[in-house]
Amino acid sequence: MKNRIVSFSLFTYIFCTHAADSLISSSSSANQPDPVMAQPAFIDRPESARQYRYMLFPNARKHPGIDNFWFDLWVMPGGYGSFNNSEFGRYFSFADSRDGEFTVGSITTPNSDFAAAQLGLSPTFPSRPFRFKPIVHKFVLNTGLTIGLDPILDGLYLAGYVPIEWVRYRLKFKTLDEQGGEVIQAFKGGAHSIDGAPGQTIPPWEHGRIGSKKNADPCSEWGVSDAIADLGWHIVNNEHEQFGVRLRIIFPSGDTPSTLFWFPPRIGMNRWGVGVGFDGNVVVWEKDAINEIAIYLDTYYSFLFPRIERRSFDLCNHGRGSRYMLLKEFNDDGTFNSFVNGINALTLQADSGFHWQVEGTVLINMTFDEWSIDFGYNIYGRGQESLCLVGSIPENRFGIAGSNRATDATTQSTAVLAFQGADDPAPVFITTHDLNIHNAATPRTVQHTFFLYANRVWEDHDFPPYVGFGAEVSFSSDHTGLDQGGIFVRGGVFYS
Repeated sequence: MKNRIVSFSLFTYIFCTHAADSLISSSSSANQPDPVMAQPAFIDRPESARQYRYMLFPNARKHPGIDNFWFDLWVMPGGYGSFNNSEFGRYFSFADSRDGEFTVGSITTPNSDFAAAQLGLSPTFPSRPFRFKPIVHKFVLNTGLTIGLDPILDGLYLAGYVPIEWVRYRLKFKTLDEQGGEVIQAFKGGAHSIDGAPGQTIPPWEHGRIGSKKNADPCSEWGVSDAIADLGWHIVNNEHEQFGVRLRIIFPSGDTPSTLFWFPPRIGMNRWGVGVGFDGNVVVWEKDAINEIAIYLDTYYSFLFPRIERRSFDLCNHGRGSRYMLLKEFNDDGTFNSFVNGINALTLQADSGFHWQVEGTVLINMTFDEWSIDFGYNIYGRGQESLCLVGSIPENRFGIAGSNRATDATTQSTAVLAFQGADDPAPVFITTHDLNIHNAATPRTVQHTFFLYANRVWEDHDFPPYVGFGAEVSFSSDHTGLDQGGIFVRGGVFYS
C-alpha cells in the first residue's frame, strides 16, 4: 500500500507540474492577437486530440502479469454540436462585441465598424446591425486498436486510432433589422457594380466569401481526421498500479479546405506531428477482485510540423478585417486598371506551424462485476500558430481606394476599414511589408471537457464483447474555440 501511494503521488506530481506549465503558457497573452476578432481562419481542435475517448473502459487494456499477446478493438460513433454560438461569433465579428454583432455604415462618418463603401456600396450607407452566429455539427466514428506486446517486454503495447468524421460548418451571417440585404449579397463575393463609379465593377471574390443561407456556405465535408499511432511501455505494471511513457506519431490524413469561403468545413489539421506522453493509474479501493475504484491520469505533448496554407492578411494600422477594403489595381505603367476587393490581393501562401499541443486527463473508473462507470475531466491546449509568409504582393500594383471613386491613380493610404482618408498627393502602393502577419495567425486555444460513460461487458466469452453509452460537454476558456456537446456509443471486443 505504501509503494502504491508513493508511485501514485509521484505521477500526480508530474501530471500537475505539466498541466500547470501548460496553463501558464496558454494563459499568456503576450503573443495573442488583441483583440481576437475578424480572424481570417479557424482551425478547430482535431477529433484525434481527444485522449479521453481512447481511455474509456480501461479494463479492456489492463492485463498485468500475463505472458501472452492481448488486444482491444473498438468503434465509437457519436454526434456532436456547438452551442454558445453567438459568443463564438465574436471570433469573426468586425467589432469587439461579445455576441458577434457589428455595424455596417457610412464611410464618411465614423459611426460603424465596417464601411459599406468597401463592398462597392454607397459611401453614405445608413448604419445597419449585423451578426455572425457560426454553428458546427459533427458525426464522428472513432476506431481504435491496442495490442499488448508483453512476450517481447512486460508492459509494452502498440495502439492506433483513426477518427472518421463528417462536419457541417455554417457562419450564419444575418441582418438584425430585416434590412441591409445588399450587404449580405455583396459578402457572397459575386461580381457587382460600384456605387459612384459608372461602368466599374468589383470582380468576383476568389477568397473569403460569406454565405448567408443554408446552401450558400460550403456546408459539409467528410473524411479521415489525423490518425495516431502510439508505442507505449508501462514501466510499473501490476494489478494495483501502472505507470508508463509512450511515443506518438500523428499522420496527416485530414484535409486542407479551400479559402474560397471564410468558414469552410475542415477535417483534422492535415500535418505531421510527434509527441510524448505519460500515463498511470492506481486502484484506491477493491473488493472480491471484481469490484474496484481506480484513478487514471494521462498527459501528452506533441509538436505539429509546419505546412503551406493560404491565408488572408489584414493591413497594419488599417483595422481588423482590413483585408476586405476596396483597392485600386494599377497597370505596369502606373495607370488605373480596375477596382478590386482586398481579399483577392491580400490572400497569399504562408508556412503554418504549431509549436505545441497538449492534453491532460483525469478519469475515475468504478467497476462492479460486469458493469463499470467512467467519468472525468480533460484539458486541451494549443499554442498560437506561427506564420511565415511565402508569397508576396506585386510591387506598385495595389493601393487603397477609400472613398475615392475616380478611375485614376489617386489613393487614400490613411483610410481604415470603417472611415475614409485624405487623398494622397501621389499614389501610395501596398507592399508585402504592410501585411499584418501576426494577427492572421490562429490564436492559442484552451478547452475544458467533462465526460461520463457507462459500460457493460460479458466476461464469459473467449473474446469478451462490451458496449457502453456516454456523453461529453466541452467549453472554451475564451471565444477562440468551440463550445460543444455530444453523445456517443462505444462497443468492442478484447482478448487476453
